[in-house]
Amino acid sequence: MDILVGWHIDGSQAITVTQYASCSLQKLTRYWVADLQFSLTLLGQFLEDMEAYGEDLVFPTSGRSSPADDPPPTPEDCILRITSLIRYDWLQL
Repeated sequence: MDILVGWHIDGSQAITVTQYASCSLQKLTRYWVADLQFSLTLLGQFLEDMEAYGEDLVFPTSGRSSPADDPPPTPEDCILRITSLIRYDWLQL
């Protein structure tokens, strides 16, 4: 799941990879419905991720513990990640 969602929100991926990830997530529909508790837990994690991207957007250096950490994402990266998670084609489960 993490890999598919990661590919889906990674703006540097080719559109074919993003579409493949989206289609793969949609094909799991029957599993989302079959185990609603799991699905709700996963949805909660997605919401936490969006909240973190929102915090990076507002406070780009928060949560960085050392200069060796990856540089903070740009505002454009944060917006792309947030909108990728809520894009219509992904929600057509």
